[in-house]
Amino acid sequence: MQHLLRISGGVSNRSANTVPEKPSRSSWHRAITACLAAVVLVLTGCQSSPPQSSAPTSAPVSTSAFPSTEAGKAMEWIHTVLEQDADVAEGDVEGRFSQEFTAEVPPTELVSLFNENLRPAAPFDVTDYAGDELTSSATFTGSEGDPFVVQIAVDADGTINGLLFTPENDHEEATTLEDAEARLDELPIDVNYLVTSGDRNIAASGEQDVAPIGSAFKLWVLLAVVNSIDDGSLNWNDELTVEASNKSLPSGDLQNLPDGSTVTVREAAQKMIEISDNTATDLLITAVGREKVDELVPEHMRPVATTRQFFELVWGEGTDRLGEYSEADEQGRAKLLDSLEDLTVSATDVDMDTSKVSAPTWAASPEEVADIWEQLDNASEQHPELDEILGANTAVSVSGYNNLWFKGGSLPGVLAGSWTGQTESGDRVTVVLIASSDDATAVNDNTMELLLLGGDILTLLAS
Repeated sequence: MQHLLRISGGVSNRSANTVPEKPSRSSWHRAITACLAAVVLVLTGCQSSPPQSSAPTSAPVSTSAFPSTEAGKAMEWIHTVLEQDADVAEGDVEGRFSQEFTAEVPPTELVSLFNENLRPAAPFDVTDYAGDELTSSATFTGSEGDPFVVQIAVDADGTINGLLFTPENDHEEATTLEDAEARLDELPIDVNYLVTSGDRNIAASGEQDVAPIGSAFKLWVLLAVVNSIDDGSLNWNDELTVEASNKSLPSGDLQNLPDGSTVTVREAAQKMIEISDNTATDLLITAVGREKVDELVPEHMRPVATTRQFFELVWGEGTDRLGEYSEADEQGRAKLLDSLEDLTVSATDVDMDTSKVSAPTWAASPEEVADIWEQLDNASEQHPELDEILGANTAVSVSGYNNLWFKGGSLPGVLAGSWTGQTESGDRVTVVLIASSDDATAVNDNTMELLLLGGDILTLLAS
């Protein structure tokens, strides 16, 4: 029995391997209450025929290896409280959950769930971690009972606004590259993909169109930073100042710093990639100059909007500007972007149910994403910092690589996942998946399956 979360409102029966993103507040009490019975059955072994997991086996994730995204830190906290010596008290959960969440799910109910239904199975190994800056999913395997999946959604400040427990992921590992391709093609969303090994294209979708890629555009920003360091106009240790005028939403933690705080270029680059920090991104665009980023991106992505500009353009007051922006030439777009100085919108104003796949945004083809990965790989010989920056958050657990880099991106109706890495045999493998749909829920519902298929492809090519 599976009672599962629907990303942006209510409960639906869907794959247990979906990461929650921006759930509606009213659905959580129903989702958790429905799931309690399933969790109890999993832990006590009372099911007449326990489900057999077909999910890929991954190495345990140590508490020190959780990504430093807000969602990763929330998952680490769940792991810690489930394994602490003393029973979980209401004070332990105080401040960890949003007011809307605790209004629907009282702390007493959470504490009872942790102490009576989950902690008896401690200690836990954590495997199959996947997620982005605001959502995460991981499999917990205890000393008794069957594994279960914890799914978390957080606000930009790390406050948990969604928590779901389900039986173990039912993702079936792809056994061949052809199998993975077939399953990507069968997803009820449009998926453009490209897989390369060395200088060979070994798998590709029939369409290689330009499509929205969300925060994956930050790869070009990172290359612009590297180029600026090479020409002497910037240094990894240069300090950037966070001000009210350059704070951006919704992801990242630099937005929470007091005005006048400083971070180094190196620190900002790390946060831009590892937790997709939007304020860090805008600081770096300003530091290198938008012109340098524009020189690197595909022509159709010019001019590159800062995240603050894009957020205001798409969701701010006067959204009729989208039509004007779409019809303008590059010069006209730049003028409009430069006029968007004030933020009239907050993160809570974003409608996650309405697809933005047709909105003017950062976009690229799978080949263009693969090309930027190649350029960054070439630059890493002179800039070893790139390995740590790009390898800190790989989204999925994969073995068989000397190094593995990842950058994803998402908007309502849009999901991009891209990896590049060197196998232990020395081959450079790149996997680019770009999904989109006019139905934002359909993309949400297939987020984890898409990422896990990407992981399967990487695993197959590492062997």
